[in-house]
Amino acid sequence: MKIKIKIISFLFILTLLVSCKTYYFNEYEWERPNKMNFKLAKENFMLNEKSILDVNSVYIHRIEFEHETYFSFLRFFNNGRVFYSFPYKELPTEKECNNIRNGLIGYYTLSGNELEYEIFGQISSEGFRYVKYFALIENEEINTYKLKFRKDLFFHKSIFSYEKYEMNLYTKPDW
Repeated sequence: MKIKIKIISFLFILTLLVSCKTYYFNEYEWERPNKMNFKLAKENFMLNEKSILDVNSVYIHRIEFEHETYFSFLRFFNNGRVFYSFPYKELPTEKECNNIRNGLIGYYTLSGNELEYEIFGQISSEGFRYVKYFALIENEEINTYKLKFRKDLFFHKSIFSYEKYEMNLYTKPDW
């Protein structure tokens, strides 16, 4: 009888732990939240046609890591969604810029040239979190100057920039 209780208790705890998992991995092994909990999604943002943010372009960031250069990009949609790409070894192609499954998802708002975007993903050993980025758009560049984790821990980082590249973009967000 004691063994049955132990087995049932173990299975109950295991089920509880598995059901508490807040994310899943898509076919590219990128994490997506099980239940969307983006704070910026609640604002139902729609981009103004006269905005300085160009949804017909991607904004590319060059990453220098261990004497190699990688490229990632941000892609924005009219409905307040944003996509952050997987890092590429070369400038991403049009086909890669239209693959919105190979990276992280999020939401954004824009007021004048002040951009705020929120991404869900793994932050080093910190685990999976929602992270807000604060940026300014100037001269067709996005300059991110601050990060904010959900638990109100601010992490200031030196500015990292995204340079605008026009592309033929046709995919729509699936989140």
